[in-house]
Amino acid sequence: MRSRNIFRSTGCPVHRYVRSVWTRTYQELQGSSGCDKCDAGSYSEAMGAASVDTCNPCGTGTYQQSAGSTDCDECGTGKFSDSIGAASIDTCTLCAAGTFSASQGVAQCEECDPGYVSSLPGATMCMMCDSGLYSLDNRIDCAPCTIGTYCSMGLSIECDSFRQNTHNLVAGSSSSASCFCKGGWYLDFGGSSCTACSKNTFCPDNTQAVNFCPSTTQSAAMSTSVEDCVCRVGYTGIENSEHCNACDVGTYKQSIGPEVCTDCGAGKFYAQTARSSPNCDPCPKGTASSQLTASACVPCAMGEFSNALGALICSECNPGEVSSSEGAETCAVCETGKYAAEDRINCENCPPTRIVNKVS
Repeated sequence: MRSRNIFRSTGCPVHRYVRSVWTRTYQELQGSSGCDKCDAGSYSEAMGAASVDTCNPCGTGTYQQSAGSTDCDECGTGKFSDSIGAASIDTCTLCAAGTFSASQGVAQCEECDPGYVSSLPGATMCMMCDSGLYSLDNRIDCAPCTIGTYCSMGLSIECDSFRQNTHNLVAGSSSSASCFCKGGWYLDFGGSSCTACSKNTFCPDNTQAVNFCPSTTQSAAMSTSVEDCVCRVGYTGIENSEHCNACDVGTYKQSIGPEVCTDCGAGKFYAQTARSSPNCDPCPKGTASSQLTASACVPCAMGEFSNALGALICSECNPGEVSSSEGAETCAVCETGKYAAEDRINCENCPPTRIVNKVS
């Protein structure tokens, strides 16, 4: 006769549970003929489990393809899974380009840090962009640094953020040493900042140097080229020339630039060069000038006079009057008994039998 204890159940091993076939409850264990396995996609670590509720679904980043498991397998590096209760390795998806996973069993991949890229799916790490390159926003591709920037450790940096008023003119620069002061600016003597060029200087682009305009020229502040140095007032020259010539005597120039000098005009003179004022000197009394660019006025000849400023020509003395020296402002009337010679220079004695009237 068999013992009645032959149907006595024992505790289920890990990853199985017991279901009563008589009462369909999970509390009554006696009379059970065996334990059921947890389904694929789940696991159980409990001993003597009496309920299917002890079967836990595999978490994100894991899967279990076999039934009756005590744990779940992790997705490998370079992959992720956001599924719960995954029963197939196919739920482990490759990280997209621009992301990576350095650890196993992750629910999502990480985006590459700025300066780093992953160009193919399934990356386990990101690579820093090479010198002179920076990572695009998609973190998939590296691109050459644009003009005005330089690239360090895969990052694009504006020259202005390194030192204000700087830039560079070459794409793909890899160092701040390629950033030069912009045109119109120069590097100060301490080498710490760019300073605006002052008047009468020029600062070429990408040189960081300050240069003085030629002495006969001038320029506005923040000029960039010697061509910005134009002739000063009182000087003339060819446009964009590096040298200007002083206005000749008897001329002047009020404006800056290459314009020609203006003549003082007849009846005026100026004895020095490089005059900037239009107020040339008028010829003094006793002198005259019909020249347009006189450096001096000519004294009136003997027998002539000029009693006004700015005379173009001297006048001949009136009948009965003479001027016996150069530069006369007036003529003298001959004394009684004398008359003015034809040249109006001297008074002559009247000959016998003649008298002098008022006009002879």
